[in-house]
Amino acid sequence: MSRVIMCTVGTSLISTWERRTHTDQPPGLSDLVDLISADEECCTESNSLSHLSLNPVYDYLYLLGSETEEGKLCCAALEEYYTQKGFRYVFPIVIRGLNSNYNDFQERGLPNLVKEMSVIYENHPGKKCVINATGGYKGQTSYATLFGIVMGIEVVYIYQDFKSIISFPEMPLIFNRDLINEYSEVFSMIVSAESANEARKLIKTLPKSLHGFFEKKHNGYDYSPVGRIFLAALNSSSHTKKYAIRTYKNHTSLWGDGINDIESIDNPDVRLIFRRIFDASESVSAVFLDEMRPGNSSETYMEYVETFPGALRYLLHTSQGSEFIKVEVVAGHERTTLERLGRKIYP
Repeated sequence: MSRVIMCTVGTSLISTWERRTHTDQPPGLSDLVDLISADEECCTESNSLSHLSLNPVYDYLYLLGSETEEGKLCCAALEEYYTQKGFRYVFPIVIRGLNSNYNDFQERGLPNLVKEMSVIYENHPGKKCVINATGGYKGQTSYATLFGIVMGIEVVYIYQDFKSIISFPEMPLIFNRDLINEYSEVFSMIVSAESANEARKLIKTLPKSLHGFFEKKHNGYDYSPVGRIFLAALNSSSHTKKYAIRTYKNHTSLWGDGINDIESIDNPDVRLIFRRIFDASESVSAVFLDEMRPGNSSETYMEYVETFPGALRYLLHTSQGSEFIKVEVVAGHERTTLERLGRKIYP
């Protein structure tokens, strides 16, 4: 069974490179990739990930890095390293606002971190998730840990001086969902209030245990990172990701006419590929079964063909035949979606 690994990323890789090279020159991408290749324990991220027995074919690896040049470089180096090792699903994500500016970190960084982790979690229903909260800012790792505890996700980390990993297992944390639902309308009124004074009056009507769900921002109030975490946990209890499969009216498909869900496709490998497509990117809205082509293959996979505005076109190869597949995406996200999906997609 595939797993989803969310790994917070810091800059310990650059620190190690500077310490070992004794140079004032900044490292390049290849310098850092070579460093990890020579010593996987050189940074907290690759060191801790090496203890998780990752499967390069089936596991998804999300690298959650800071919005700094150093953070982006470390994410890129880790992505390149694991790609060279044969990992099919490696996704670096820059968390906007996650930097050394305190106000930016609080107001944008932490909420965006929680948002990205929520999206990843919701896009992989039924899969085993693990949060590797070893690298990055202390606030970054603390909130990643809290997110895991509230969501019932296993959290792991490794101390710098330790050789083995420490794990917070999935914990049966119980919180009052009925209480949160009871005041959900007040929540909406608070974040949409026209003034901070109006929002404060509404917050005072809430039980004290819910006051921490909000924080002052500019001329009003918004959800705090903690509030976003608990709301994400509440939403996930009833969240089921929908896989929209469509057949063009003037086309049939390898599995007949009128296909509108994954379960109607009589090929388990193709079903798995389509699920991978939806799980890999929140920008994917639908998969269209397009024109069939002659020829079959002993191996089932999809191969990238071209990009259209709002869509990517692949050719699906199966033992039953071949068929063009159009992956519909949010306009403007074609390039990033292709980077996440890859030019070849396997079961």
